Order: sequence, then C-alpha cells, then structure tokens
Amino acid sequence: LPLDSGGGCSCCGDCGDGVRRSRGGGVINGDTAASGKAAGSRQKRIDTFAQDNSEDIFRKAQAYTVRIKTSVPVPFSGDSRGILIGAGFVVDAGRGWIMTNAHVVSRSPARVQVAFHGQEYGPARKVYVDPFLDLAVIETQPDKGRKLAAAELECRDQPAMGHPVGAYGHPWLFYYTGTRGIVSGVTSKYRTEYLQTDAPIDSGNSGGPLISLTSGKIVGINTAAMREPRSKNTSFA
Repeated sequence: LPLDSGGGCSCCGDCGDGVRRSRGGGVINGDTAASGKAAGSRQKRIDTFAQDNSEDIFRKAQAYTVRIKTSVPVPFSGDSRGILIGAGFVVDAGRGWIMTNAHVVSRSPARVQVAFHGQEYGPARKVYVDPFLDLAVIETQPDKGRKLAAAELECRDQPAMGHPVGAYGHPWLFYYTGTRGIVSGVTSKYRTEYLQTDAPIDSGNSGGPLISLTSGKIVGINTAAMREPRSKNTSFA
C-alpha cells in the first residue's frame, strides 16, 4: 500500500526516488530520518487497514440476505399493481422469519416469494406489515436440510455520525451487491425517523440490511434515496 501521502516512494529503495536504506534496514528519505511520531502514525494507518473486516462482514451477509419477489394482482388504493423486487434478511432462523420493507411485500393481497443465495424462489407468507414504519416480517420454510443463518441486530446503540456502514441487496437486479459509506445523520423529515447515509441505495436494495462495518450488526433497513438529480448518495434506512 502506498502509505507515503507526500508523494514519495515507500518501497524497497531500488526505484531511485531518493530513498535509501540505513545500515539497520530502516528507510531514510533524503537526508532526514523519519521521526518516531511519523513512524507511529504510519503504523496506525497500517493497523487500520489490517482491522478492516468489511470483506468478512459482506460475506456473512450473503448467507442471511434474501431476494423477495411480490406479485400484486389487485391492489388496494394507494398500492400499485405488478411485480415488486426487493431484499430482506433473516431475523429468526428457527421460525424462518425475514424482515423487509412493507413496500416490498405490499399491504395488498399478494403472492410473496423468497430466494436464498444460489437457490430458486420458494413461497412465503406475510406475518406482519406496518405501512407507517415501512416494516414487514414474512415467513418461509427453507429447503430440506438447509439451516438458516440469522443476522445479528443492533437494538441498543444508534450509530453516530461518521460510523462506517454497508448497504447490502440487489440494486438494479445486480444480486447480492454491497456498497459502503458512513452514517451522515438522523432525520425525521419524512414522516418517521431515518438514518441518513451516503452508502448508495437503489431500486432493489429496499428491505436489505444496513450493516455496521465495525460490529457486523444490522443498524437499519435500506428504505429510500433522494430522487433529486443533483443529490449525491443521499439515502435513508
């Protein structure tokens, strides 16, 4: 990794960039030895990269995140007819309960289907639908012999501004896709309280998990994004 932010080289010293090795094997840049403070700062940056476990967190998310397909033949007033595509995540492995957005499964009578990673769609039924909170729980039975993995929810602490998060789902039908950003704030501007994030959330992400990239716990449900053309990744969960 190019850890020298000043533009100099931090390699082995063979590139002719004014870097030479001291007798003890340390690197001396030009005529000035790196101070202990600078070396400590550089080591801290290396440790930060080493502690980034977002790859493992997204890998685990693949096991508990599902695809949801909802067919609405005759909608209630305010709902839409057609096929809805979204995401969800397992919250109770024993009962086969999956959490998602209410607008993914519709409050109208509908046929709901669920697919796990690498599997075909199977039937699911609605257990709970709350259009106000835009929250729903559906139930499915996994294939015989398949053990479900449940996501771990963060139910105590709200992530602070700047906290690193990842949005996971199926944006534009690119299945099992992760994006990352930070918590930008908390807003009650749109009917209820939302986490605001700059992690990209697009069509197909709805109902999927917003994951803390430090703890791996779910801190929100991907719900919406600003449609304003000038908006740059203003998303809500």
